[in-house]
Amino acid sequence: IASILAMMGDKPVFRRPPDSEPEKQMEAERMQRKFRESGSDFLALLHVWMEWESTGFDKRWAQEHYLNVPQLFEAKKVRAQLLQILAKQGVPAINETDNSEVIEKCVVAGHAKNLMQRAGKYSYVSTTKKLQGEFFIHPGSANFGRASEFMVGTDIMTTTNDRGQERTYARRCQPVNLDWIPEVAPQLLEVAPSQEQPAEYNPATDSVESEVAYRFKKNTYGPTITRKETLEGERATDALIDAIISGSISHNIFDANTRVSNEATAMCERSGGAIPYPNIFEWYKSRLRGVGSMKD
Repeated sequence: IASILAMMGDKPVFRRPPDSEPEKQMEAERMQRKFRESGSDFLALLHVWMEWESTGFDKRWAQEHYLNVPQLFEAKKVRAQLLQILAKQGVPAINETDNSEVIEKCVVAGHAKNLMQRAGKYSYVSTTKKLQGEFFIHPGSANFGRASEFMVGTDIMTTTNDRGQERTYARRCQPVNLDWIPEVAPQLLEVAPSQEQPAEYNPATDSVESEVAYRFKKNTYGPTITRKETLEGERATDALIDAIISGSISHNIFDANTRVSNEATAMCERSGGAIPYPNIFEWYKSRLRGVGSMKD
């Protein structure tokens, strides 16, 4: 992340030859294509840094790949400063370059307010309502011409064409998996007003789980994100007891309790109602307050 942040300078890292040199433009696109394959402009910057670093910061290599050499060396200085600041704050600089999903999640967490959803063939609107109007992917982005449903975008810029028409672009973009949002940007969400989903005990995780639906705040008609979550409290206790009574959880003590309860029920039936029926659910509940797992 420090490397990506250092590369996000005021000037673009990728250099494009002028229109008067179409052959060089094609060569530049060919040389830079491998950096953009991930579809994330942020990962593209990281890949440039890693390759340039592996060459020993070779100026000729950067020129051959049509990269902005002064900007690269500026990024090198900024990166060193960032790592120095992290070291002073006691924050370890961990190399996670092999885990692209972790990096992409960090990017989304940092730019969550700029989350956009596709509104037309090429246009996007703000999912969080933090930004107004329509947005387009900048032609210099690795995502230009791609149809990802959700994006985060930075370096928002508005330009005016020859006819006086304004258009707002996001210069750096990355596709977003909506399932990441509850984890990396929960502040954007609220629980959707819907019917409560059933809670069930999961023996594989020894926990009570239920599907929870989220929606974006101030965006009633926006997308809904549904995910399974671990429950606590009374609902978890009730679901655990249901699993015990149904026999989904097998244990000598529970089995013995079930036999006693069945025998007591039979006695009640034979008494014609003179003896009250046992309520094994309430009996467990009075003894398992706050318990939602076998471990507890």
